[in-house]
Amino acid sequence: MEFNNKTLLIIGLVIGGIVSLYVNNTELASAIFGGLVGYLSHDISSIAEEVDEE
Repeated sequence: MEFNNKTLLIIGLVIGGIVSLYVNNTELASAIFGGLVGYLSHDISSIAEEVDEE
């Protein structure tokens, strides 16, 4: 597995979300996981547009 900046960002956000759940800071965990889902869904739509152009 290749570790680039995107992989490290995702790993860091997941770890941050788990730690914030552990310390009972659910608002921070919701923000982290919501941002992660938004970031990943943006990436999927970008890939779909590239496939349609070809």
